[in-house]
Amino acid sequence: MDAFPCGALVSSPDGRITYLNSYFRTVPLWEQQQLNGQSIEALLTPESWIFFESYMMPTLLRAGMCTEVQLPMRRSDGSSVPVVATVASAPNHTLYWSIMSTIGSNKLYDQLAASRDAQQQHAVHLEKLSRTDPLTGLTNRRALDETGEQMVRFSHRKQQSLGVLIADIDHFKSINDRFGHVEGDRVLQAFAKRLVNLGRDSDLICRYGGEEFLVLLPDTNLSGVQAFACRLHQ
Repeated sequence: MDAFPCGALVSSPDGRITYLNSYFRTVPLWEQQQLNGQSIEALLTPESWIFFESYMMPTLLRAGMCTEVQLPMRRSDGSSVPVVATVASAPNHTLYWSIMSTIGSNKLYDQLAASRDAQQQHAVHLEKLSRTDPLTGLTNRRALDETGEQMVRFSHRKQQSLGVLIADIDHFKSINDRFGHVEGDRVLQAFAKRLVNLGRDSDLICRYGGEEFLVLLPDTNLSGVQAFACRLHQ
């Protein structure tokens, strides 16, 4: 029992510790002679002792076992360590304890949770990238196929108009030829920013391809689309 990878402890019917293995020297930092003969209360924090008296003992008297109970256990220096305890009661009310520190498993759980959160954030980032034009930050054609179809169905169901505007930049090739593609990219970014500033949160603004842009305007009739186009021209 001394080689068990967990704490093995025996307490007598009057609550005195009669045996404990060397596990308690490592995790709880107790020497065997410090606890032998002591009340089990010495090993439990005040909160754990109350829980033991009010819940664990009645359960042990009724069912003979408490399995995987989480509680803090007192160290020799007065600090506490979280453990999981399984306790079985013999017919003579001797208690047999199996105690395992959860410090390592808590750290592992935290690491796994952090890894899971990072993967989820990375997946969200990749999904956003797959739906976004990298140059302008606008919705791309892939996302337009999905979101645009949803907007058409919604407008049809609500019997609302759905405005559609396609705009391109005149003579854009001459900008690239005269000033270079870096300046051409800057023009595309500036134009995209103007579209976003003119649009509403409910509008879908997409880089349709090259210097072409498409805007879907929910609950907007033809005159509303024309007004949007005029503001864009200005």
